[in-house]
Amino acid sequence: AYAGPAGTNNVQVFPAMAVDRGGNRHVAFSACGTGHTNCQIQLVSSADQGNTWLGAVQVSNGATTATAVEPTISAGSAGVVDITWLGSAAATPDVFPNAWHGFFAQTQNAMAASPTFSQNQAETATKHDFDICFNVLPFAANPNAAPGNPHLLAS
Repeated sequence: AYAGPAGTNNVQVFPAMAVDRGGNRHVAFSACGTGHTNCQIQLVSSADQGNTWLGAVQVSNGATTATAVEPTISAGSAGVVDITWLGSAAATPDVFPNAWHGFFAQTQNAMAASPTFSQNQAETATKHDFDICFNVLPFAANPNAAPGNPHLLAS
């Protein structure tokens, strides 16, 4: 359903799926650009149980969520989708120290050709202040890793 632009890496997408009351499937994921930069939350949707998918649309937006990772998703009425994620103003999740915040976005027209989203920062306090490393073993591969910071393993 999603291959990404040339030069992007879909290894650490952390996909999350929800089905709305109309039977539409929705998948939120994080897609990063070359060099593990410009990580943004994307949404793809399907009206036919995943046989075909609408094109990916960027959900995360703005300077305070220049890097967006680890989405979660829920769906309600047909086309209504809620997505949360961790966002940071840093250019990459590999930066330490870093100030991560929780974000929330909702669309009420996910099945439209160009869905619209309302987005809010869910809290003002920093939720996590270390890097979020997506490197696979060994953990020491990230030179910016905070000591003792948990790493997320890609499979």
